[in-house]
Amino acid sequence: MIGRKLGKLEILKICAHLEGHYDNVASSLYGGIVLTVVLKDRVNVYPIRGKFNYPLTIAIPEIIVNTKSSRGSLPEVYSKRDVIFNLSRVASLMYGILEKGLESFMFEDRIHTPYRKKFIKGFDEMKKMVEKAGAKGFFISGSGSSVVAVAKNKKDAKTFKEMFEKFFKKLKIPCRVIITKVRDKGVVIKHA
Repeated sequence: MIGRKLGKLEILKICAHLEGHYDNVASSLYGGIVLTVVLKDRVNVYPIRGKFNYPLTIAIPEIIVNTKSSRGSLPEVYSKRDVIFNLSRVASLMYGILEKGLESFMFEDRIHTPYRKKFIKGFDEMKKMVEKAGAKGFFISGSGSSVVAVAKNKKDAKTFKEMFEKFFKKLKIPCRVIITKVRDKGVVIKHA
């Protein structure tokens, strides 16, 4: 590999092998919201660009969540009811993104949130707080401890930022809160 130019797909495969999955790497490389489908002989990458224009307020509390422990908290088997529930939410979320009409129920999850939220102090209270204030969605980023509120506009994003800051201050947990958006451009690879 040394001295040879690698394409994005090759880099994706190498990084996903190191990371254990394609999720974070694909979004970083391709930009936008990225769906990956692992098939027997290949990985299909489906970037969705220019569709997600909602501000994101991300709370990054200084809570150490061990990814291995977080993954280990997930059950080996899920009920048919929970799988159907999640499939309906994922389909609804994709529709909401493509049609620019998100609703908070689209972010509901029974596959990882019920098991991972225990690692994030005050998760349920935060969820209720931002949803009551009009969040389009609320979810755990990866295995945690970061949480994300999807805002309708910049004003709401700033409101969620203030809410997160007050919330974690009350818990006496240092926390950094940022407002960002989904970027359509992924990492730029420059060859020497």
